[in-house]
Amino acid sequence: MNISVIVPVYNVEKYLKACLESIVNQTCRNFDLILVDDESTDNSGNICDEYAKKYANIRVFHKKNSGLVDSWQYGLARTSKDTQYVVFIDADDWISNKYMERITQVLEKKQPDLILNKILMPYENGGKEREDKSLLVSKLYEKKELKSIVYPRLLNNGGFMDRGVPVSRWAKVIKKELLVKNLKYSDKKVTYGEDLNIIFPVLLDANSIYVDEENNEAVYYYRIRKDSMQHGYDKNKLNSIDRVYNHLIQICHDKGYTELLKQVEVDYICACVQCYKNELEKLNYNSAKDNIDSILNNNKFGNNYKKVDSKFGMLNGLILFLIYNNKRTYITKPLYYLLAYLKKRG
Repeated sequence: MNISVIVPVYNVEKYLKACLESIVNQTCRNFDLILVDDESTDNSGNICDEYAKKYANIRVFHKKNSGLVDSWQYGLARTSKDTQYVVFIDADDWISNKYMERITQVLEKKQPDLILNKILMPYENGGKEREDKSLLVSKLYEKKELKSIVYPRLLNNGGFMDRGVPVSRWAKVIKKELLVKNLKYSDKKVTYGEDLNIIFPVLLDANSIYVDEENNEAVYYYRIRKDSMQHGYDKNKLNSIDRVYNHLIQICHDKGYTELLKQVEVDYICACVQCYKNELEKLNYNSAKDNIDSILNNNKFGNNYKKVDSKFGMLNGLILFLIYNNKRTYITKPLYYLLAYLKKRG
C-alpha cells in the first residue's frame, strides 16, 4: 500500500520537532514523508532539512510563501505516481505511534476510499482535552449507507456548526485520485473553511468510508493554540466565506446532490455568525462596525434564517437575531462590548 504523508510547514519551530518525531517513530515506516516549507522566517526550514538528512523517506521542498492551501497542493503534486493514499498532518499537531500501522491494516482489509481517524484536541497551556467526533458509528460505510446515513447530516445536524463529519484534511486517509479530481474546487485565496472546499466533494465522490474513531491506536492530536490562525482575528474571513460557499453550491450542482443545498445554506449562516464573532476579537468598535455592516448587508443571507434550528446557544442565537434584523437593530457601542464580553466568557 503506497501512502504519502504531507506536512505543510510555516513558522512552527516551537512544535515542529514533536510533530516530526511522532511521524519518524511510527511502528510502521512504509510511507513517503513530504515536508513543504512555505518560506518560514524562523528555524522551521532548517529543522526540515535536518530530518531529511537523517531519514531516507523524507523529502523537503522550500517554496515562496503562498499560504496553507497552496502548500498542501504543492506537496500533493510532488507525491510519486505510485501513491495511492494521502495523509495530511499539520506541523503543530502529532500522531500516535501506531497511526500508520493501523491505517495500513485498515486499507489492506477494507480498501475504503477514505478513513476517518480518532481526533483528540489538547490545549497548549493545559486544560481538559477535547474529543472531536463525527456522528457516525465506527464501521465501514459503502455508497448506499453514505447516501442514506452520512450525507443527510453531513454539513449540519440541526445545531450550530453541527457537522456530521469533521471536514478537516487532517485525521483522514484519502485516496489520492479523489483529491486530484476535486482540486478545481480548492481555493488558494481563502483563509476560513479552506479544507471544506476539498473534503466536501471528496466525501461525495467516495464509494466507501471507514470510520475508525473508537480505535486508540490511531489517534490524531490536534493542538489548540490561542495564537493559531483559526483562533485569531482574520481580516479576510467575510471574503473567504463568500468564496467558500459559492464553491459548495457549485459542488452540489456538479455532483447531483442538490438536496444538500439546505445544509450548505445553514452552514453558511453559521459561518456568518462566526464572521460576526470574528469582529468581536478586535475590540475596536469603529472598525468592527464597518465590517459588521458588510455582514449584515450580505445578500446571500436572505430568508435562510428560517431554515435554522433553534439549537444555537445564547450568544450565537443573539448574533443571528441581530444579523437577520439588521434594518431594525443598530449595533451600539455598549451592545458591541457586551457581545465581546459574552464571547470572551465562552
